[in-house]
Amino acid sequence: MIYYHNPKCRKSREGLTFLKDRNIQPEIRDYLKERLTHHELRSILEKLDMRPDELMRKTRRYTRLKLREKAKR
Repeated sequence: MIYYHNPKCRKSREGLTFLKDRNIQPEIRDYLKERLTHHELRSILEKLDMRPDELMRKTRRYTRLKLREKAKR
């Protein structure tokens, strides 16, 4: 199991603790230091049955750049 981890994120740390408390020792990937490859990202999206824009935080910048409209194309 690969755990895509952000050590600065409270939820990510809690998730990792949850797994370790259950004796699950995942391979940890700090995705901020070690970027995902295009293939890895596609594979994750397929497994989640999601589009890339569904993983993104919908910030003001996202709205200002009109990414929602671009994602529908």
